[in-house]
Amino acid sequence: MANLPKQLLACLTVVLSLVTGLTTPAAAEEPSRTVSVQGAGSAAAAPDMAELSTGVVEQSKTAADAMAAVTKRAAAILEAARSFGVEARDLQTTGLSLHPVYPRQRNDTSEPEPVGFRASTQISVRLRDIDRSGALMDRLLNAGANQFNGIRFTIAEPAALLAEARRKAVADARARAELYAGELGLKVGKVISIRENGTAMPRPMERMMAARADSPIATGEQEISAAVAIVFELD
Repeated sequence: MANLPKQLLACLTVVLSLVTGLTTPAAAEEPSRTVSVQGAGSAAAAPDMAELSTGVVEQSKTAADAMAAVTKRAAAILEAARSFGVEARDLQTTGLSLHPVYPRQRNDTSEPEPVGFRASTQISVRLRDIDRSGALMDRLLNAGANQFNGIRFTIAEPAALLAEARRKAVADARARAELYAGELGLKVGKVISIRENGTAMPRPMERMMAARADSPIATGEQEISAAVAIVFELD
């Protein structure tokens, strides 16, 4: 190096300086400041759809007779629902069963013979006019239903409520971040990451009601909630 011309030595010094500048560790830069917060939001509305669960149970000496009786009554119930204005998409047979009926007491250890057969079917009926639920149940019972398993209230289209709950969750998270940043003399910057921590849809509210058209119905409200976790940059 001592024998190199002064001009060449100066050039090498400049090159080495540039290389040193390019290879400066990133750790030497000021680390970014962030805040991680969680937000929650909810939205509520009154249910706008009722789901009635009803059915038929018949017992006869033969399996064929029991099934025939149930089939006839079920057909009458479905027809009554349709004539009430219930759409085909809102009618569903949810169960069908047939079981032998044995005597309650036996005097010997031999295999018992059935004394008859019991057939049953369950029908779910959705009604998009809650105020008519009592009248519909009255109509179904008059058509031959001899079982009633209750009524559930739901929200037919919850997407708009869920979107509102999510917006509130994001706003809640930002408000928390701004509170923390303000206390530290900082400002909330861009979003680094966002993660949904889950949503909670309302469970259908079940009610038992008398089989009368004027049965009082209190539907209340149902709530949808959402939660998010957001990381903000702080300026």
